[in-house]
Amino acid sequence: MSKKNRAPIDWKQRVADEVARYIEQNDTLPWLKPWNVNGVFPTNLQTKHAYKGINALLLGMYMGARSYEHPYFVTINGMNKMGGTFTDWTYAQTQGLPIVFWKMMRGTDKVTGEEKMIPLLRGWTVYHVSLTEGIELPEMPPAPEIGDGLDTLGDNYPNPPRIVHEPSHQAYYSPLFDKIVLPMKEQFTSEIGYGETKAHELIHSTGHSSRLARFDDKANPHEAYAREELVAEIGAAILLQRLGYEPEMQRMADYVKGWASRIKDDPNLLIGAANRADKAANMVLGIEEAAYEEVAA
Repeated sequence: MSKKNRAPIDWKQRVADEVARYIEQNDTLPWLKPWNVNGVFPTNLQTKHAYKGINALLLGMYMGARSYEHPYFVTINGMNKMGGTFTDWTYAQTQGLPIVFWKMMRGTDKVTGEEKMIPLLRGWTVYHVSLTEGIELPEMPPAPEIGDGLDTLGDNYPNPPRIVHEPSHQAYYSPLFDKIVLPMKEQFTSEIGYGETKAHELIHSTGHSSRLARFDDKANPHEAYAREELVAEIGAAILLQRLGYEPEMQRMADYVKGWASRIKDDPNLLIGAANRADKAANMVLGIEEAAYEEVAA
């Protein structure tokens, strides 16, 4: 079949299907598993840029499932530019993973007629460096030491919400009062359990109208709640892993399987949530959004 007659690739569906397949085969959610190597998250070896959002989650999921020693990926074009080749071309072609990125294109506003920049979703296929030869890999840093990161989590959060600890069995974020309420630390059975709860509510707080403005009063309440909970789950996992902790969160089998079905049915759900979670985690950690456009290279 010629390229002209070839059906266009649905990149969002490819990404969603990969994640759903992982959930079905492993009975766990990928954002609850480690997706970094010694604190280094999936990275484009040629550009040295760490992947973001859904791409980081998908590639990290792939690394964790195969216990890779390096977090680096390349496109075929990037591999060629670095003087490398596949060790086994036939096998490598079955191991490619989809990533998605947005290319800003000039367009015209249909209402005002004014010119504006429109994000256009594009996709590419990347390959783990273990499939290649002839490429020099950077030396991996030692595993990060785990310190008191959970206690200081949120210290670099600009314009943070108020955090209150009180004897209670509930943890929640109140958008009305811009306040996080947590049980007393000694009520938790483990330090990481406290950290997970704190991280979850900190991510929720970034949705406030004064920050990332994720909360939509006009949306279906049930759907809005599900989307926001997914953002908070993924965002909390990102925060913990950046501090060197592995999430302990456990989920019931039916809950896990339910996400596999929803992700396949609505690829935008996971892709949107992962990207929002990445932005939210950066805000909590006081990290400015990278000024580069994520590209395949």
